[in-house]
Amino acid sequence: MIVTLRIERDGAVLETLTLGPGEHGIGRAPDNAAVLADGAVSSRHALLRVREADAELVDQGSLNGTFVDGEKVARTTFTRAATADICGFRLVFSAKAAPRTRPERRGKAGFGTRAGILLATAVLALGVALAVWLPAQHALDAFARTEALQRGALLARFLAEQNVVPLGAKLLDQLRTASVAAEEGVLQAVVTDPYGKVLAPAQDMGKVLGEPQVGKALKEAGPSIWTGPEGNLFLACPIRDGHTQLGLALVAYRPESALAPPDRAGGAAAGLLAAVLLWAAAAWLLLRLALGPVRIMAEDVGVALKSGNHELAVVPASREMADLKHAVERLLVLSPTGAAERDGPPRASVAPSGPASSAAVDPESPTGASAAGEAGSGTDGGTWCQLDLANYRLTDWSPAFAEHLRSRDLVPPVHLLAAMADAAVLAAVAGAVDDPAEDASRPVENRALTARKEPGPTPGTVRIRLTEAP
Repeated sequence: MIVTLRIERDGAVLETLTLGPGEHGIGRAPDNAAVLADGAVSSRHALLRVREADAELVDQGSLNGTFVDGEKVARTTFTRAATADICGFRLVFSAKAAPRTRPERRGKAGFGTRAGILLATAVLALGVALAVWLPAQHALDAFARTEALQRGALLARFLAEQNVVPLGAKLLDQLRTASVAAEEGVLQAVVTDPYGKVLAPAQDMGKVLGEPQVGKALKEAGPSIWTGPEGNLFLACPIRDGHTQLGLALVAYRPESALAPPDRAGGAAAGLLAAVLLWAAAAWLLLRLALGPVRIMAEDVGVALKSGNHELAVVPASREMADLKHAVERLLVLSPTGAAERDGPPRASVAPSGPASSAAVDPESPTGASAAGEAGSGTDGGTWCQLDLANYRLTDWSPAFAEHLRSRDLVPPVHLLAAMADAAVLAAVAGAVDDPAEDASRPVENRALTARKEPGPTPGTVRIRLTEAP
């Protein structure tokens, strides 16, 4: 889980921390996760253990103790919310489940999710193209063969009708087969008598067709078709004069030669069209998957702008979306409905001052004396600015630092990005602030200056001082 810790004193919010799983110290020492700058607080006062299902607050044997609901406790466990009091500081704990991000999956070959989707859609598109093209091509072939067979049947019927009169008049020299034999796909055209003896063409006259299929064809009322021993196709049509059987018209036929081969461009075009449609659908789906999180983040930004919240509720699904979320949250603090409405008065306005503040300082604290001395640091010389880490706002600056601001009429608090006019100084100050080291420093580009971080007068603040580069 994740625990949000809000530190309050005298009704004012001093600091808000977000603590993940692990152990987090609470006390006066500066290396604690939650620093309580008061002499009554022990250096290692308490320990917060954040676990997966709950959190535990353990007193570390402090002198003045840890109190929950007015009772001194050694330890307390909570799963949602709890409040503790330590030497005048009120600690408000709020627990929530840790967000689960969807990791970017990578295959064995190192392909990302998007590359895997593109490869899968390419394979699917190829499969669909083949699934459409092959049946289409088969259908075209079947259609061409059917047309060729119908043409062969018409040729056999024409051969029979052409020879009805000569065969009925016994005028064998007038039997005609040449016109049919000359047609595409016809191997041989033959006219026989009722017993299967060849009457035409003249070079084959007298031969007897002894195949069993010839005898069956002579008895049929209509055309017959069969395949010979050598794979050739035969079409036969009886020659009749009324009810009198005169003979048989026989055509040896090759259908694949009868018609021109079908145009295969039709099947290829159908397959290509299917592939294009599939790719269009896949592109639309990829756009939806890619732009869906962006749309959700845009809606969340709108809600944050209206509510004055500085954190987005959206859970990023990738590293790129997490970077975008972080950048948007940094920009949200520039909104007029920002931290002033959510967190109350600026941190500088609730800093202890006067006799009461000096009484709260622990002489043993390594930063106590300096913090008390710097509480009224408005008269401190040099070039420096003071920032509130919770909202990245300038709460004070020296007159010498004002030359780096957009305007000398600016009144704190003002966000660092909105206040700075000098880009090089802005980069150095921001780099020093973001560095976790307490004495971090950054050189100012193309200047003989260094931005060095110092502890601020109150918890949750830092001071950046510009000095001559060493």
